[in-house]
Amino acid sequence: MRVIVTGGAGFIGSALVRYLVLERGYDVLTIDALTYTGCQASLKEVEGTANHRFLDTNICDRAAMDAAIAQFRPDRIMHLAAESHVSTDEVYGSLGDEGLFEETTPYDPSSPYSASKAASDHLAKAWHRTYGMPIVVSNCSNNYGPYHFPEKLIPLTILNALEGRTLPVYWQGREYPRLALRRRSCPRARPHRRKADAGRNLQCRWPQRTQEYRRGAPDLRGARQASPHWRAARHAHRICDRSTGP
Repeated sequence: MRVIVTGGAGFIGSALVRYLVLERGYDVLTIDALTYTGCQASLKEVEGTANHRFLDTNICDRAAMDAAIAQFRPDRIMHLAAESHVSTDEVYGSLGDEGLFEETTPYDPSSPYSASKAASDHLAKAWHRTYGMPIVVSNCSNNYGPYHFPEKLIPLTILNALEGRTLPVYWQGREYPRLALRRRSCPRARPHRRKADAGRNLQCRWPQRTQEYRRGAPDLRGARQASPHWRAARHAHRICDRSTGP
């Protein structure tokens, strides 16, 4: 199978690329504009492989995209270019103290940001309904794992704890992020697993307040002496953090 992955140098996109190339053996064209969240270091494992190539361009460049699709002739396109507001479970609005979002949950975005995500979902589904374009929409919850951009909650909390810095708390710790380990999410989103116009929610079943992550972080402060790898981990994050440099 031949697959184009947009946003493939990002945190989740690179995980998908590594999975498709190394574990599925697919031919993959990664397209990424390498903005502040994109980092080619996250694709180091697939460098030089015969079934992977990289294109540094913006998906808003119509001529470049037309040429890429015509030359590569993909069987599937997996769109993960996050700055174009790819979808998440935010399209469903706010979740209460109990329950889970389901594929049948009505859309009820509660902010302009999540409304833009909902709009992109409706646009894609409208192309299927009107023109028969085969599409699958994935609404995932928050993800975490290797190569996560260091401004996000979990990597920022871990790295600050390792260096003895102040640990942040957002929104007074009220939200319930449903976290899915990034590596486990990708196989569920394989391009051949769902029929066209299908939706798929990827989430786990252990919601926690952000304050709970913060309480667990002080246990990491002793890891700086216990583990020789913490400096390497910090350096790896800095490689992909354009604000601090390598």
